[in-house]
Amino acid sequence: MMVSCSQNPLSKLNSFVDRAEQEAEEYTSEEWETSEEEFNQIVEDLKENYDEMSEEEREEALNAVGRYYGLMAKQGIKSAADEVSKAFESLPSLLKGFSDSLKEDVEE
Repeated sequence: MMVSCSQNPLSKLNSFVDRAEQEAEEYTSEEWETSEEEFNQIVEDLKENYDEMSEEEREEALNAVGRYYGLMAKQGIKSAADEVSKAFESLPSLLKGFSDSLKEDVEE
């Protein structure tokens, strides 16, 4: 997952986001955490060089940052949908337990 240190920050960012776009579907939650840490470090490096960047380079950087945030949002939506699906799978058991609990109170 590491990007070569010899690249300039904008090239690092573009390479990083390109790779993330290709591999994101396979990332575990731990890999997402590592990816986010690396992304934040690259963005910090960019900030340090921001004044030296041309307007075109700044736009390119913002575009890449937007692409990565889009990947993160997509992953968050997918994770939330997976959790809802799991909750629905266990809903019948949950409702039965709830119902049984109420029946016990009525019988007492």
